[in-house]
Amino acid sequence: MSKPDLITVWPKSVDYPLFRYNLARYREYFDQVLIAISDNGLTEDYTNFLTNNIKDAHFKFIPRAAGDQDWRNVAVNTMLEKSQADRVLFIEQDFLIRDERFFEVLLNVNEYDALYYDEDGRMHPALALVPRHIIDRTSKDFSARPPAYDHFGLFFKEMIQLCNATDLETVGLHDKEDYLHLSGLTQNYFAKPFHKPNQFLSYNRLCLDLPVVFNEFKEKMIAIDKDPSNPFFLDEPVRSMFPREEKK
Repeated sequence: MSKPDLITVWPKSVDYPLFRYNLARYREYFDQVLIAISDNGLTEDYTNFLTNNIKDAHFKFIPRAAGDQDWRNVAVNTMLEKSQADRVLFIEQDFLIRDERFFEVLLNVNEYDALYYDEDGRMHPALALVPRHIIDRTSKDFSARPPAYDHFGLFFKEMIQLCNATDLETVGLHDKEDYLHLSGLTQNYFAKPFHKPNQFLSYNRLCLDLPVVFNEFKEKMIAIDKDPSNPFFLDEPVRSMFPREEKK
């Protein structure tokens, strides 16, 4: 089947070493990699670092949303304008993938039009693979509309009315075996208490061993890892999402 374009929205003040590693590791499965770097309002700006250290990707910096605009809606639609593939893979950096099997299954499903990640009964924007012709029949509104919808909520509601869609589990991709959604990842780097602390601390420590280029964000990661107030034991599902050969 045809390769999808990958679209992700990346806050300018955060680094995700495993996601950067995986973009290179799984690059053969995508057509274009389209990254919207969003202004999250913090001082740190890693835009230059990201554009220089993520190869074979297209970037667009998205300024702070004005008025009643939704930042993610603006970012996703901006990258959709650059996409030409028959399918689009929407993904978040906290969606961890174990190995190539995930994409071999995901991209070769024929009996369903669209696939999505279900979290506790909710279609979650951490990952969704959707045909472009279906996307174009929706309002392409990816904004959050609390309390009615979180981001992608309206889009998903429209999508399932237009096509035959199902979740990852239905097609044989299993939580904590083939993938893991590390919820709360971004906020954990800026505030305590940590959400799912042992998963986060395991992810943070294992990232430090990856063979990727780091920037000053690594100092924040090391400080968290070395903080004696953060009790730690290695979380096996998180560890399984990292390439074995790269760990010390």
